[in-house]
Amino acid sequence: MVQAGNTGAEVSPIIEVRDLKVKLAHGTAASWVLDIPHWNVHPGEQAALFGRSGCGKSTLLHVLSGVLMPTSGSVRVCGTDLTTLDEAKRDAFRAHKIGYVFQNLNLLPGYTALENVLLGASFSGRVDRAKAVSLLKAMDLADRLNQPPNALSLGEQQRVAVARALVKEPELVLADEPTASLDPRNSARVIDLLQAACRGCGSTLVLVTHEPEVLTRFERQVPFRDLNRPGEEVERRR
Repeated sequence: MVQAGNTGAEVSPIIEVRDLKVKLAHGTAASWVLDIPHWNVHPGEQAALFGRSGCGKSTLLHVLSGVLMPTSGSVRVCGTDLTTLDEAKRDAFRAHKIGYVFQNLNLLPGYTALENVLLGASFSGRVDRAKAVSLLKAMDLADRLNQPPNALSLGEQQRVAVARALVKEPELVLADEPTASLDPRNSARVIDLLQAACRGCGSTLVLVTHEPEVLTRFERQVPFRDLNRPGEEVERRR
């Protein structure tokens, strides 16, 4: 718990992980990918998890979003223990509470930039066309609203993906290597826009990266090998 201002009121973490363990199957074998004793993220924080590719960062995001259930332990997000929910309830929870920026974007090719963002909002039942347009304009895409993804540059596609994650003003935004395929200039631009948009709508941001340039833009930097026990052994077996 943390204190809220000078009121003495306690503010619960938006992410609270306890004794989290995840074992995944690889062919006929299985290995431990995550072993995290405890980790908290508080409302409004912007935290960057960093570590080399394949160390389990994306797996943690899948757990935090309810896509993957842990082998054991508790995962409380926005006040809800995800391990107590069935798949349908986790899907509904994710639609209402979490915005996800995928590494591979997952934009639908048959839809325009604006339609992709609106579809992202439709699952939460909070479709706001004006908000979608405003976000895309904030991403410097005012003249690209009606273009399909294949008519956009990679940097523009990534900005559409960011707008889609934020249009429902989620409590929590999870970003999985959002700049992995971008050049340094576009990478910096996407991170700046993502951070500013999260601050603007009051969303907490957790981003994973292996890029030092991205990491320097975050006040809270979390080395994944320190978070995930036993670190090197888990990475090696992953």
